[in-house]
Formats: sequence, C-alpha cells, structure tokens
Amino acid sequence: MAIYALGELTPDIHPDAYVHPDATVIGAVTIGARASIWPAAVHIALGVPARSRPAPDLAKWVDEAVGLYQDMAARYNTGLRRIG
Repeated sequence: MAIYALGELTPDIHPDAYVHPDATVIGAVTIGARASIWPAAVHIALGVPARSRPAPDLAKWVDEAVGLYQDMAARYNTGLRRIG
C-alpha cells in the first residue's frame, strides 16, 4: 500500500484496519478499526480530516452492493457472477 504525508498531514491507520496493498492513502485520513480499504481505492484528505470506518451491518451492506452491481450488469447487458 502507498501511504503519503501531505506536508504535516499524515494518515492514522488503526492496526485492526485492512488496507489493500494496491490502495493509496494520502494526508489527514483516519482509518478506524475493522475498516476495509479495497484495491485501487484512493483516500485523500487535504486539510479536512477524512474518516473510514466499517459499515454498521457489513453483511447487509454487501448484499445491497451485490444487488446494485447485478442491476448495473443487467442494464449494460453483461453478466455478474460470483466465483468465490
């Protein structure tokens, strides 16, 4: 993972957070316990702190996200299928 200070602004990443090796974190970003930062994500805080934390009900959030992707796949006439 790429972690950058921006002047005096430095990220604060909780030891129990997961930041994917392909993610980028820049500036005054706070990533809380059990938060998950996915591949290719870029979190930037340029003076106003930004915070990432886990969804209150992760299972519900994942179900909603999958439903959203399935709707998009149908709209663009492509298939979304679970492989794992």
